[in-house]
Amino acid sequence: MFERIQPEDMVIGKKYKIDIEIELITGIYKASTSSFVRFGIHRSVDHIYPKTCAFYQFIPQNPQWNMERRAVSIIVRRLIGDEYFEW
Repeated sequence: MFERIQPEDMVIGKKYKIDIEIELITGIYKASTSSFVRFGIHRSVDHIYPKTCAFYQFIPQNPQWNMERRAVSIIVRRLIGDEYFEW
């Protein structure tokens, strides 16, 4: 589930959805000024959006999802021998 968030509440390095009039884009929050927000999108040049756009953050509805993800990561780590693998 996605929940709307104010630009002032965003955390640097976290993924957010940006709702511009044409489409919905996913990007990693980099920085902001008084009227603009900068996002990194797919290793390309950073994009700048006005703070008037709608920004959304992902809120997982099922807390069990984190436990299942951790269990899968542990199993795959043992199978492939990579102790730093993260699903």
